[in-house]
Amino acid sequence: MEFPLVYVVILNWNRKDDTIECIDSLKGMSYSNFRTVVVDNGSSDGSVEALKARFPALEVLVNSENLGYAAGNNVGIRFALQQRADYVLLLNNDTVVHRHLLGELVRVGEADPQAGVLTPKIYSHGSRDRIWSAGPKRRIVSIALGKGNSIYEKQREVKYATGCALLVKREVFENVGMFDPAYFLYQEDNDFSKRVREGGYKIIYVPSAEMWHKVSGSTQGDSRTKWYHQARSTVHFYRKNVGVWYLTLPIFLLWVIIREILLGNRGAIKPYALGILDGLRGERVPRT
Repeated sequence: MEFPLVYVVILNWNRKDDTIECIDSLKGMSYSNFRTVVVDNGSSDGSVEALKARFPALEVLVNSENLGYAAGNNVGIRFALQQRADYVLLLNNDTVVHRHLLGELVRVGEADPQAGVLTPKIYSHGSRDRIWSAGPKRRIVSIALGKGNSIYEKQREVKYATGCALLVKREVFENVGMFDPAYFLYQEDNDFSKRVREGGYKIIYVPSAEMWHKVSGSTQGDSRTKWYHQARSTVHFYRKNVGVWYLTLPIFLLWVIIREILLGNRGAIKPYALGILDGLRGERVPRT
């Protein structure tokens, strides 16, 4: 059996310790035909120097500024395709992988010509009982599901692959494109998943491929940034992908605002409102 070449693309922004832990976990993977490239998104914490010191052979691409998730990952995807990668594994830096993760994803991808994207079972960091994502959607708050739940143990086609971890065949990028750089943070994976399905490819959830996620590492400690970008990206997604967005979007945004007020999270309202306004204006330089 031939083992396709996989490039693992990890985006880093000021979280060198997480990235080092992630790369250390990759070193134990049973699948051997892969290479790792880190895209540094304009870090100011000495990440580039620390990564090169710890992993002298590591390929590190350095952006002069923070391009956001979509455009930052696109830098790594372009590089991987230039290196003749058969697959690209996009992996959040705040993750740790099981040694069989890549082997299981590639196995399923190679068995089905229509499979374009493979997404793993993602646990909350440090747990084997709390699943953060099992294909259908991202869970902002982990839900204790218990081991052996048949719903989450079944390999199946799904509509969405979280940007936390997705293995993508080369031809998918060539035929449907990369991430839309207008998304600075959030919703880019939803948009990409939609285009993958419209391109005639399957997105397959592979429960035998396992990993762990620390959740929201890039916005940890700054909920204003999270709420701003969630709103801005949601507006862009609706305007781009929903035919009657001007009717459905206000209902969704109002529901979110009312929900957060009822939950006592009034601090989210101002950044969320700013994100809505910038999204409606088509603001291309996000506030951070």
